[in-house]
Amino acid sequence: MKKLLIFAAIAALVLASCSKSNDDNPAGQIVAKGLKMTSGYSVWIHGTGTATIDWGNGSAPQSIMLNPLPDDFGKLWDNEYKVIPPYTDFGLFYTVTFKGKNITGIDVDGFQLTELDVSKMPTLEFIGCYTNKLTELDVSKNTVLIRLECHRNQLNVAALIAVFNALPNRTGKTPNGYIKVSENPGKGGTGYAAAKAAAEAKNWQVVD
Repeated sequence: MKKLLIFAAIAALVLASCSKSNDDNPAGQIVAKGLKMTSGYSVWIHGTGTATIDWGNGSAPQSIMLNPLPDDFGKLWDNEYKVIPPYTDFGLFYTVTFKGKNITGIDVDGFQLTELDVSKMPTLEFIGCYTNKLTELDVSKNTVLIRLECHRNQLNVAALIAVFNALPNRTGKTPNGYIKVSENPGKGGTGYAAAKAAAEAKNWQVVD
């Protein structure tokens, strides 16, 4: 009986530890830190099923129905994908959490973001995060990524090389990958050209 109680206690501790770990690092979420609202700006989000957005301002998470990522990337910013942040104080910085099992595209440009964690959303095909203050961007878990717009950030040459190296191989796939990295301070630094060439060898069009 004593052995059974000890075993039950150990099992409970293991389950509690796993539960805490999962709560701290749940799959199916994107976290954007340092978001500062600018008048007229919106978030665009694509996918299937439902998603929730915790705007980080104390309000209840917003639930939305997702629309599929368009085949024509020129329609990424159509109104059907637009979500307007609910902020009234434009002087504050917020941490925003997007949750959903099938989010395939996210665009959070122009918000002065300092961090963007997309590592727990492997379904992403499109990431737009340009005109922010990102110093690094980990896309190593985004294995179906097709389009990445991360220009006008603070990515140094090491950060840009890491992004190029992490891009999935799209050799023989249609469409080819597309990445825009212009107006980052690391563009053209030591090792940049070789990393860019390696990305292009993986069937990525690099716009710099």
